[in-house]
This record gives sequence, structure tokens and C-alpha cells, in this order.
Amino acid sequence: MITRAIAQQIKKTFQNFPVVAILGPRQCGKTTLAKMMFPEILDKVYLDLELTSDLTKLSDPELFLGQNMEKLIIIDEVQQRKDLFPLLRGLIDKKRRPGNILLLGSSSPDILHSTGESLAGRIAYYQLSPFTIQELAGAQYNLNKHWLLGGFPCSYLANGSALAFEWIDSFIISNIEKEIPELGLRLASGEVRKLWTMLAHLHGQQLHESTISESLGLSVLTVKKYIAVFEDMFLVRQLRPYYVNIGKRLIKSPKIYVCDSGILHGLINITTMDHLLSHPKAGASWEGFVIDQIINCLGKRLEYAYYRTVRGAEADVVIHAGGKILACAEIKLSLSPKISRGFMNALDDLGCEKGYCIYPGKDSYSINDRVSAIALIDFIGCMQQV
Repeated sequence: MITRAIAQQIKKTFQNFPVVAILGPRQCGKTTLAKMMFPEILDKVYLDLELTSDLTKLSDPELFLGQNMEKLIIIDEVQQRKDLFPLLRGLIDKKRRPGNILLLGSSSPDILHSTGESLAGRIAYYQLSPFTIQELAGAQYNLNKHWLLGGFPCSYLANGSALAFEWIDSFIISNIEKEIPELGLRLASGEVRKLWTMLAHLHGQQLHESTISESLGLSVLTVKKYIAVFEDMFLVRQLRPYYVNIGKRLIKSPKIYVCDSGILHGLINITTMDHLLSHPKAGASWEGFVIDQIINCLGKRLEYAYYRTVRGAEADVVIHAGGKILACAEIKLSLSPKISRGFMNALDDLGCEKGYCIYPGKDSYSINDRVSAIALIDFIGCMQQV
């Protein structure tokens, strides 16, 4: 059993809040975590709002939930019934107690907006990602396997890469044919797949919706709407540029990444490590994997960006908080990485005395007097001490 990093934090929060929401992409392990996190609580009610039988129980939600408010109530795929949130507020306020309701959802803005209005002051939020490098780390950890297959449990734990990519393809099809249409969007499934695949081919590059619009024959508004939906479903991520007023001409477009490396590889038909290492997207794939792991492990207490000027100064990731830069890193897919002049210029521009080069090796060492090569897991550990 792989221990999820946020489990203990959720348990602690549950001692003070009546409601906790766990948000994350479908099939990342929310249901498994919720069912196994409180073995000491025997009185539980679990509702999956994608099951007709459980929806039927909520034909009179005030009656059903009111009769079970002394138990731990777990409501899965709660975005299906946003009308429940005002009712939950009323039931909670009748007899407020911590650890009452656990909500699971896979569409972040919908839930945040609805619960923010109805359950303000009563709810705490957590985001669950696919497996992270810190959750998997140990004697048997294989970095290449994690990078190739991604961190979704059904992919990473599959019996061989063929089964893993069979699941990944099913996940992609399910999102295109079922999950996205359920959000009320009506673009043909073939067009959705083309758009998602194009984003995969643009992985690690600046995002220009107008270029995608011209290539696919869609309006810019439609492209923006679907990219926003992919983000809401935790399927893609936009990394914003770090802006600082230093008199330099900065690149201001966001960079686009497919969130999970296994999903990325499924979209562009990479199914083996040999194929990945020889593919033109290998460097961008490694960059996205590193950024994904950093953000998933360090969480929202920090902010993340990239830096690039028109003249070529560039840092792949800038970690900052409260207006202060905490780390500046270049990401290299090489066991003997060389630091680019652009990265050194970025350190000068940003006033960073020290920089990092995150590479797929295991040892940390100085490349020059300002930059150290560092393994991904060690870099994350350093940032957690900040």
C-alpha cells in the first residue's frame, strides 16, 4: 500500500473542520484514500453520485442526509450535485461537529465556487495528484518507470507497460467521450482529441491559442474554453512567466504542459523507454515531469513560473513566495549536464546568487561556482526546508 502524503494533514484538519474536500483528476486515488483513511470510524455512509442507486437515495436529500449526520458522510463526484451545498450548510449548522463530511470531486472551479459561497468557514480543501516521487521513493523506486508511465495508480501499478498504456488510452477516451461532454461542451470527440493531442505536441512550449485555432479550424474562443476545461479537470497546466520590472523585454505567453507524463506519452504514442529517449519530445517530457513533481510535492504554499527574455535569458522554473525568489532552476535530460549561457544570464537578471540544474542522476555536485547539479527528489527535499 502506497501512503499518500496528504493523508495525515487531512486527518489533522478533520479534527477542526466539519467538511473537507479532496479535489483531483479522476482515478488519481481519491476514493481509495477516502475509504481507507479512517478505519477507526465504523459508522460511515459512502455515496457515489455517478451511481443511479446512490442518486436515488438523495431523492429527498434533506431526509437522507439529516438521518445520517451523526456518521462520517463521504460524497464522491460531488460536482454532480452542486445543489447539495446550501443544504449541507444548514444541516451542519444545526449541530456543528468536526469530521462530519468528506467531499470528493474532479472539477475544481465548480466545487470551489459553489462551496465557497455555501460552506465558507466550514470547509477545508486539499488537492490529490497522481503518485508523486516522494510517495513512491524507496528501494524499489524506478525513476524511468515513473516518468514513462506517469503516476496514476492504474497506470503505475499495472502489470507491465502494455497494460499501463491500455489503461491510459481508456482514460483518454473516457475523458473525451464522457467526462468533457458532461460539462455541457459539445465539440465532437474527434476534435477534442485533436486539440488535446496538439497540446501534447506543444508540451513545454509557449501557448498561442491563435496558432492552434488556425491549425484546427476552431475559433480562438473555443480553443480557450477547452483549454480552461482541461485545466479545471487537472489534465493540463499553464506555467505563467515570472514578471519583474528590470528593463528587459520578457516573453509573456504561458507555457503549456500535459500534467501527467504517462498521459502525455499516451497522447503522442510513446510506449517504451527506448522510444521515449529517442523521441524529439524527450527533453520537454522530462521538463514537464520535473515541474509536475515539484508542484505536486511542494503544493500551493509556493508559486511557480518560468523566466525568459527576448534575448535568450531563460530559467525553466522559478519558485517564489511573497515577492521573494526561493529557487531558480534549469532542467536538463543529461547525466552530464552543461549549463547554458541563457540560464546564467537569467540568474544575473533575477539577482540569484545560486542556481540549480535538475537532472536524472542521483548525485549532487557543483557544476560551477554558482550552479549545482541536483537529483529531482533532493531538490524537492531542499525546497521543503525553505
